[in-house]
Amino acid sequence: LVLKSLSGVGGGAITKLFDFTSRHGLSSLEDLARCGVQNLPFKKPPASLAEFLAARDFDVSRLSVEDNLRDLESQGITAITRISEKYPQRLLALEDPPPFLFCKGNLQLLQEARAIAVVGTRKISPKGQLIATKTVEAFGSRNFVIVSGLALGIDTIAHRAALSCGAPTVAVLVDLGKISPSKNKQLADEIIENGGLLVAENQPGTTTIAALFAKRDRIQSGLS
Repeated sequence: LVLKSLSGVGGGAITKLFDFTSRHGLSSLEDLARCGVQNLPFKKPPASLAEFLAARDFDVSRLSVEDNLRDLESQGITAITRISEKYPQRLLALEDPPPFLFCKGNLQLLQEARAIAVVGTRKISPKGQLIATKTVEAFGSRNFVIVSGLALGIDTIAHRAALSCGAPTVAVLVDLGKISPSKNKQLADEIIENGGLLVAENQPGTTTIAALFAKRDRIQSGLS
């Protein structure tokens, strides 16, 4: 998380660093710095990363991240890294597995093997609403977790149908700190209250751009 906060260090770079440190038995920023930036798995390391490792002044950044994590925990949000035992292994099958997951609610749902994503258009028809509802009820009765994205339309129908039939449901979001759309804030609260889970790959407070909504689709499919 310290490295992810650096300018120009995105999720792809963090994924490369996770793989690199795992292969070479490195477990700290100090280990990474001693390894040498020229040996890192980049054709051209981000300048901010090279400068940060060269300065070797890690404690202030560490303390800042630890304070942030404590603040998230006070809000009921847990941060999970890709190398955590709590990380859902099936997400590793993705071409671009998220290096971090920020979760609020029932973490056990990340490990459920029986899960199906029910997603669709925001402009729903009565027939589409019926099909989505019946789909959720059918799979819910067979003990499947219902995964969707909390968007308006079919996503909202899927989550509400899951709540109505008692099926656990997971909402994949862009930012747990800023529920989008805002009119589904109450629905998000109901999901948590009924043993469900909210999950996002972005740290709360991330600037929301349209591309992040499309990017989360891989997580919905990956969990399902």
